[in-house]
Parts: sequence; C-alpha cells; structure tokens
Amino acid sequence: TEQTLDLSNNILSDLKNKTFKGLSNLIAIKLNNNKINIIENETFNYFRKVKKVELNFNYLNKVNERLFVYLNELEYLNL
Repeated sequence: TEQTLDLSNNILSDLKNKTFKGLSNLIAIKLNNNKINIIENETFNYFRKVKKVELNFNYLNKVNERLFVYLNELEYLNL
C-alpha cells in the first residue's frame, strides 16, 4: 500500500533536518496550507522512495537548489 504522510492544513512554520527521520518508506508527503517559510537543507534526505511532494500554499520565498537532490524517485513536486 502507498505510504502517505499528510500534514496539510496545520500551522507548521519550519522543517528541520531530522523532522522526518525514520519515515524512509514514504511514497508521498503533503504539507499544503501551512505557514512553512524555512526548510533546512537536509530535511528530505531520508526519503529515498518519495514520488510526490506537495508544499503549495506556504510562505516559501526560496528553496535551496539541492533540497530535493536525494529524491531519486520524485515524479511530482508542487511548490
């Protein structure tokens, strides 16, 4: 079965490097409609299998170009 973490519609403001440590089997992560304005550079390093990342409707001004570098299976990214 598909493993999805949906933390949409919360008040998350920042994502730290180890926020998702131990969740390496996720296929999709949804973080829509939060207040995220900072994502540390290694936040997504644990997601080797993730195919879908949703981050729309947040407060991101810029994203490090290497933020998603370890997401080799990534098919869909919504900022």
